[in-house]
Amino acid sequence: MSSKRTLATALIAGLAALLAACATPPQPLILAQPTDPARLAGDWYVIASIPSTWEAGGYDAKESFAPRSDGKVDTVYSFHADAGDGPLRSYHTVLTPVGQGGVVWRQHYAWPFDRLVPIDRDFRIAYLSPDAGQAVIAREDRDYLLILARSPKLADADYGQLLNFTTRIGYDASQIKRVPQSAP
Repeated sequence: MSSKRTLATALIAGLAALLAACATPPQPLILAQPTDPARLAGDWYVIASIPSTWEAGGYDAKESFAPRSDGKVDTVYSFHADAGDGPLRSYHTVLTPVGQGGVVWRQHYAWPFDRLVPIDRDFRIAYLSPDAGQAVIAREDRDYLLILARSPKLADADYGQLLNFTTRIGYDASQIKRVPQSAP
């Protein structure tokens, strides 16, 4: 019986090693063409997302961008918690450019988060429409995503195209959730 257990353990370990060898890391994220950060300026409605823990369950979510003279961008992510008339929550961050091109950034959360636990995360513009009316914000790890638009409503065909784009760049569409928007 001992030899059967040893054989079973060896088979399981071999299968696990084989599966691990077959797993490949995600491909490098496809990015938007280089852009002037001023094209991001203003309010964007969050149409869909793979939210962070504190964004989950949000209604009427918006991300606002304000480019600064030092090349950084101030952002405010705001939403109503748990319902359209729920309490308004806002998170302030600063985007710092990484390299040239205005599409790869480090996102640093502002007070009180920076005093509790410094949060510095990947923030990449994977897609920006030619008219700067739609955008996809992604992360190399594929664990966070924002589908943004300049208006709170996005045509189903446009949403479908953006959702297809996210799957082409390695996201699981089943994790992407629409964000309720009550504005007309």
